[in-house]
Amino acid sequence: MNFFPGVLVKEMAKRKIVDLSHKLQSGTADFHNKKDAFQYVCNFTVAKDGFAAGSFTMPEHFGTHVDAPLHFNPDGLSIDQIPAEKLIVPLYVIDLQSEVQSNPDYCLTLDRLHEFEKDGAIEAGAVVACCTGWGARWDRPDSYRNADTDGVMHFPGYSPEAARYLVEERGVVGMGIDTLSIDFGASKTYEVHRMALGQGIFLIENLANLEQLPARHSTVFLGALPIAGGTGAPARILAVAD
Repeated sequence: MNFFPGVLVKEMAKRKIVDLSHKLQSGTADFHNKKDAFQYVCNFTVAKDGFAAGSFTMPEHFGTHVDAPLHFNPDGLSIDQIPAEKLIVPLYVIDLQSEVQSNPDYCLTLDRLHEFEKDGAIEAGAVVACCTGWGARWDRPDSYRNADTDGVMHFPGYSPEAARYLVEERGVVGMGIDTLSIDFGASKTYEVHRMALGQGIFLIENLANLEQLPARHSTVFLGALPIAGGTGAPARILAVAD
């Protein structure tokens, strides 16, 4: 398709657009369980100053966000260095909701990936996202973190074997999930983070509304803030489904 003024807007209007981002606000679940990790301050008001404006503080890895390779790889790209062409790419969504219902510690397996690919191989240069249904817990931070009495969190993720297959055999540029981490909650070694980020792959965490997308035939737009030297950044992420 040749895009010229007006054509892209008209084509987008024919397709389903899904917002995969959660709102940034105080009280949101934080990986490190820091209360009110996000802070917004109103600095000016229309009534007093004639215009409204505010400021905010937050961790890089908070809410719906993208992990840059630099997060675990000292020689990796920072968030502002990820090439723009890798931020608008095909999206595959693997539905793991049934597996997770019976096992909150479930990790995407290589066998499950092979089953998914019976309908066609995952193309190189794409992003793969796991839809676990965990986003339904988003407004209940304690349930979203799902920590036991020892403080160990329990939520699904990717197995190292499945992640390595996606990176080395399928050539994906990114992997995402609708939980706090691409590694399952009880992980202490973060094997998937280390392997994927070590090979230049970016990761997307705390995705929303993945269940609204088909398994294939979507495009994802990753609007991560280009923080100079950042190890990650919050992102407005949109998907367009055919």
